[in-house]
Amino acid sequence: MKSKGQVTVFIIVGLAVLLIFGMIFYFVGKGTEVEVPASAQPLKLYVESCLKSITHQGIQLLGIQGGYIENISNSLETEYSNLPYYYDKGELKVISKESLENELAFFIDNSLSNCINNFNVFEGQNISSEEVLSKVIILDNKVLVELDYPVTLFNDNNRITIDKFSIEVDSSLGYVNNVAINVINNIAEDRSEERRVGKECRSRWSPYH
Repeated sequence: MKSKGQVTVFIIVGLAVLLIFGMIFYFVGKGTEVEVPASAQPLKLYVESCLKSITHQGIQLLGIQGGYIENISNSLETEYSNLPYYYDKGELKVISKESLENELAFFIDNSLSNCINNFNVFEGQNISSEEVLSKVIILDNKVLVELDYPVTLFNDNNRITIDKFSIEVDSSLGYVNNVAINVINNIAEDRSEERRVGKECRSRWSPYH
């Protein structure tokens, strides 16, 4: 018969698997409209398209790795990835919504340039860009991304700069994370009660009591 400790490990791993499948069900959202001149519209749409693609990749990676992009410590190694323990030796380790937001923002900031590819798709046009800085807001059923990314299009004697981009992606990321936190909290409370009852029984039936 499996011990309660083993059962708990399986529950924690099961929750990680639930997180994997919950996070990867998403649909492409609509970008928030930013008023720009018609000549710069293709550039705006291109950046938003890259932002959506990278955001989707980040959500998938978070799902596969239990809410983390990298540097997972104390994890269970599987065939596909390492899954973090959400409850280990009495310690709660479920990733918070704020940490999820930071993980996804980190991924976007470091991956967007791979999709942008120096704007090579706009052959013959002079385009410059500055540093990428994203802010992620995770809600129950959607993910909002606000991007500070000054991009300048030089056209004849004109220069058009787009400073900000934003997208909205439908995703169950926030909802699944809340479920994981609630379930792990309940497991922790049950284990605490088990220890309390066990201690009381040992004290009551001790021959030295």
